[in-house]
Amino acid sequence: MTAHLVTAVAVELEARPPGRPLRVVLRDDFEQALVALEERRAVGRQVDEDFAAMHGRRFVYGDEHGAREGLPEVGEMVAGNNGSMYALSISDTLAEEYGGGMGLWISTCLDLRAFTGISFWVRGNAPATTATLTLLMEETTSSTPSTATDAIGTCMGTDDQADLSTCKPPKATFTVTDTWSQVQVPWNIFMPGDSAGTAVPVDGHNIWQIQYDIGVVWADDGTGVYMPTPAPYELVIDDLAFY
Repeated sequence: MTAHLVTAVAVELEARPPGRPLRVVLRDDFEQALVALEERRAVGRQVDEDFAAMHGRRFVYGDEHGAREGLPEVGEMVAGNNGSMYALSISDTLAEEYGGGMGLWISTCLDLRAFTGISFWVRGNAPATTATLTLLMEETTSSTPSTATDAIGTCMGTDDQADLSTCKPPKATFTVTDTWSQVQVPWNIFMPGDSAGTAVPVDGHNIWQIQYDIGVVWADDGTGVYMPTPAPYELVIDDLAFY
């Protein structure tokens, strides 16, 4: 994948209602990306021609209770921070296996080295009091995807075998409370990724997916085996940007 150099970008969640594609809005001046909702709708159509083909999608996932009706995870757009119309949300009334997550898939790698890190607002209910931010990068994505629709990276290993994977993306944790709070995560705070044994530090380049995970607490069941502790959760993210 060819990385697109970005000097100013914000992800326009609140101007995109459910069911409509996410637009990655580019600006000459980053401050212009945080103007009022109506202004964002107007200028959001004027995307630089070099980025005309770039688009994104929201996604959510969870325990997928299946036949157990009444306990599904819910991924939806909800009211956002400071009166905004939309924020990305994932929740479950009783997660029993892992938890859930959500994120933004972008159709091309981004080169964000002009920025210090990633910023967003968050609220929710985290069983472990924290959630995880993961950056999927070309270098930590397998060059041999398990399915035809998976992204193709440059890591000469696997990224679909959980703890046995040899292609591991960089991660960072952040605190979640029941009130809106801003989180800024500089690139150098991320735990480096792993590309088949080679550490991959984060500096903002070759990012193609931004993912948030919220999990349940795992505890010793008394026999030395760690098991998930069932619990409800909620994670709501708004005003995602780079600073």
